Amino acid sequence: MWREFLGPKARIIGIDLNPNAVKWRDHGFEIYIGIQSDSDFWEYLKTVVQDVDVILDDGGHTNEQQMCSVIFGTTLVKEGGLLVVEDTHASFWPNFGNPSKSSFSNFAHGVSDDLTKFGREEKVTRLSAVVSQVRFFPSITAFVIDRKVATEEARAISNLGMVDIAPDMRFHGSNRLFKFLIEVDRALSNGRNIGESRKWLRIFNPLISLRAFAMPRKNY
Repeated sequence: MWREFLGPKARIIGIDLNPNAVKWRDHGFEIYIGIQSDSDFWEYLKTVVQDVDVILDDGGHTNEQQMCSVIFGTTLVKEGGLLVVEDTHASFWPNFGNPSKSSFSNFAHGVSDDLTKFGREEKVTRLSAVVSQVRFFPSITAFVIDRKVATEEARAISNLGMVDIAPDMRFHGSNRLFKFLIEVDRALSNGRNIGESRKWLRIFNPLISLRAFAMPRKNY
């Protein structure tokens, strides 16, 4: 299937834990026997495989295995390449110990969150210096590798030096209760007591819903 899809000149490399997989060498494929969660195996692989276009992870699907494929596999992918993880729905299946805070899905979203941070905000993983995009699909997550773009610092741009000091209108028209909740959430979050913040929001959410229901509708 892969030979037909990628063409006769493609270098197709397979990694499997089952030693019987070496039989595919007779069909023109490079086969290496190892486990994806073994850092020593990845170090060995770097000596024989470099600058690949795409890595497709379709291994054991455990959180550890999928995360290791991304963490170690990105060192083998060339600029503009892809690292694709299949069967990410395992992050929500109990037989894989999920859902959990340490699921692969949460890991992938942590990498995605790093891309949206600005300035001195702390990065969660070192992949923020390697991955320029994270793309989510049904049961598949793809990481775009572009070290140059990933390491570029965000910078402010000016409109030819012209500055218009305008009033802050972000909360214009908001009701007082909603403003109060925003301030509570902001104050608690700044104190890094996120759980307490969420508790307050759960308390006031019914009031917000009631207020929104009672407000007159506008047609736009």
